[in-house]
Amino acid sequence: MTETITLSKKQIVPGIGIMLLLFITPMVLGYWGILKTNRNIFSLVIHELYVWVILFFIYIYATKIEKRNLLILSEIDIPFKQILKNIFLLILSFVGISIAVNVILHLTGNKNDSIYIQKLVPILRQYKVIIPFIAITAGVVEELVFRAYLFPRFEELFKNTDIAIILSAALFGILHISYGTIAQVAFPFLFGVVTALHYKKHRNIKTLIYTHFLWDFLLLCKTVL
Repeated sequence: MTETITLSKKQIVPGIGIMLLLFITPMVLGYWGILKTNRNIFSLVIHELYVWVILFFIYIYATKIEKRNLLILSEIDIPFKQILKNIFLLILSFVGISIAVNVILHLTGNKNDSIYIQKLVPILRQYKVIIPFIAITAGVVEELVFRAYLFPRFEELFKNTDIAIILSAALFGILHISYGTIAQVAFPFLFGVVTALHYKKHRNIKTLIYTHFLWDFLLLCKTVL
């Protein structure tokens, strides 16, 4: 191991650790009953704003401590028609993954009834205007954090793309555990694998942000309306 790699780890690992702590803390507080992010519209908005604060912290850490851009993989410009095609193919793959996960859960006798979602639906039905904000937050923050920031840094740390993909996707899935069902962990994990593979191949985070926003927006509309 060279001195350069050691220095790189000293710069990268604390940022990843603090980032995960910031994501996990509300989950732990929610589990203990101290914090409930879906209690009312106010707590829901605060939670969404908190997620943006995490992104801001990551940006500051990358630029001030790592002294480089948040996106360490340079973006590749893609024609608009190709972006639309990629979005369509990604959405299609997510539909297939969702169907497969639900079929497997049904065959194994596992239910996909999320108590978290059940409590969230009445709030969203009363305040439908917040649906786009939630979808935008998920699309922008989660893609910039888990694909643009976390995945390439794991790749840099482990010198192995496969490990970076699996690990970043696993963390993405685990951080959805508060939804309370196996499907709400399994689907995000597979979602993370697909999007990380796409990001590695196409190097265009905008496509993933648009796709993630559209997927969450349609899913929330389907659940609420």
